[in-house]
Amino acid sequence: MNPRSEFPEEQQPLTTSQDPASPVDGGGDDYYEPKPHTSPSTASTKSLVLEHLSDKEAAERLHRGHLKQPQDELDIEDTLAWKYQTKPADKKARRVLYLLIAVGAIGWVAAFFLFLSQDRHLSHNERPHDPHATTTTGNGKKVELEQVLTGQWYPTQQSVRWIAGPEGEDGLLLERGEEGSFLFTHDVRYLGADAALQLEHSKLLMKSGRFQVDSEIVVAHEAWPSPDHKKILVQSDYASNWRHSGTGRYWIFDVATQSGEPLDPASLYGRVQTASWSPNSDAVVFTRDNNMFIRHLDSDTATRITTDGGSELFYGVPDWVYEEEVLAGDSATWWSGDGKYVAFFRTDESQVPSFPVQYFFSSPTGSQKKEGEDNYPETRQIKYPKAGAPMSVVSLQLYDVRKGQVFTVPIENDFADDDRLMTEVVWAGSTGKVIVRSTNRESDILKTVLIDADARTGKTVRERDVQKLDGGWFEVSETTTFVPADPAKGR
Repeated sequence: MNPRSEFPEEQQPLTTSQDPASPVDGGGDDYYEPKPHTSPSTASTKSLVLEHLSDKEAAERLHRGHLKQPQDELDIEDTLAWKYQTKPADKKARRVLYLLIAVGAIGWVAAFFLFLSQDRHLSHNERPHDPHATTTTGNGKKVELEQVLTGQWYPTQQSVRWIAGPEGEDGLLLERGEEGSFLFTHDVRYLGADAALQLEHSKLLMKSGRFQVDSEIVVAHEAWPSPDHKKILVQSDYASNWRHSGTGRYWIFDVATQSGEPLDPASLYGRVQTASWSPNSDAVVFTRDNNMFIRHLDSDTATRITTDGGSELFYGVPDWVYEEEVLAGDSATWWSGDGKYVAFFRTDESQVPSFPVQYFFSSPTGSQKKEGEDNYPETRQIKYPKAGAPMSVVSLQLYDVRKGQVFTVPIENDFADDDRLMTEVVWAGSTGKVIVRSTNRESDILKTVLIDADARTGKTVRERDVQKLDGGWFEVSETTTFVPADPAKGR
């Protein structure tokens, strides 16, 4: 049985062989003449076709509308994302990615440990001091004004200075070290040699900066070896006066026995202003209470050189003006090269007017203020010559060590006492002659005087007047150096 016989309408084609809307020649203009289908369901089939065509035309109109109107940005991105879907990474790309991640992790760990090693994670006050640092950051404590004014932040300094050897040889450095090698010398000419050779040319002078004298412990503040390096002049209990000057207690320390004794046993607590070794290492000359003394090492007593020193008369030390403006130091004492004479200044400032200086934080006398008077300054009167006021009278005196005599050598045509500045004193070696440079108060006339201590005579050997030359003046200097005569070398 044929299955199609049950449905006769399906035995016919939906359309005829001729197009239902084929053109017909109609006298010059073509027109369409629809022709009926032979199928019994021609109407329904046509409606399906027309409906399909209508949907197609509607889609085309919608598409044309989209072309005319701007698409939404999100729609474009969705379309592109759908059109160009990302392909999954291949194995090579994944390896490169993993490698980059590993390198980054290793770099981060290395940077972290570097950060820890530089102590940057510590607060500023916990870090070790870096002397080369130019800036500092941190959360340490703030510096207080009282700490600055009282000197708590002053640097600690260690002096290194040249020193002549016991036989006068050159090349020795005097240094201060730690406990066990407090003061020692070493020869710089053997610094590159082996340790044994360096040790052979080094000498330990003081093992410790502390030593005991009777029942007292002495703590060294400064130390000066004798020229023969057998004794050391030690200063302790230092108290500052002006910029360069101060007072302290002095001791003589023996290098061989590593023991000490007072400089002046008769004045154990006396405050010494300045002291210096004889070139022969057999005596020390010093100033105490503005008077001069000498202590010979073969004697237990100190010999007084001057007797009338006081508040307005100084021996062997400068007043404030000479300390600050002329000598730039605390000593006005000079040994001759052979140790036979000592030249020193006699400074009389009795005619100089006084000027009050107030002390707000320290006491010039060292006395304790009464309760309730802490906010009041202590006033100290100093001799200060303002322009036009009388200045101190300074003269040079000499002490004959062998005879124990003090004498003055008069100089012909010297400056008047109230118009003389003595700027430099230099001994001419061991000849017994001393060179003195002086100017007037205007400092436009310079005189160089040569004094013969043995003959006790003196004369002006050079005079220069720069006022007549160019209207200038002389600056204070201490650069004169004695060069001994040597005919073999043409001098």
